[in-house]
Amino acid sequence: ETEKFDYPGVVQAKTITDFDQAFVARVYGFESAIDYYRKTSCIRFLPDIAVPTFILTAEDDPFMDPTLFPIETTIEGGGPAPIKMVKMKNGGHCGFVFHQVEDKENVLETSWS
Repeated sequence: ETEKFDYPGVVQAKTITDFDQAFVARVYGFESAIDYYRKTSCIRFLPDIAVPTFILTAEDDPFMDPTLFPIETTIEGGGPAPIKMVKMKNGGHCGFVFHQVEDKENVLETSWS
C-alpha cells in the first residue's frame, strides 16, 4: 500500500485517463487527470509558434482526442502560426510505419511524406 498514488486504481485502470487519475495526477501534484491535461497541453502555445512547424497526428492515437485538430491556430486556418498540420487515419501514437503503396491506393491517405 502506498500513499503517493491510488494503487488499486492503477491496477484496475482500463483507460489512459483512469491511469492518469490514479497515478500521474497524484504523483505529480495535479488535482485530477483533467487538471493534468489542461495544465500540460501545448494547445495554448500553438498561436505563439514563430518557427515553421510540422505536426503529425493520427485518428487512432490513444493519447489524443480524435475530434481535436486546432487548424484555426495555423496560417492555413486563418490563425497566426506557421504550422502545417496533418492527421492520418492510422498511425497510433508512435506507429507511422510506411508500407509500399499499391497502384490503387491514394498516397495522401496512406503516407504523410
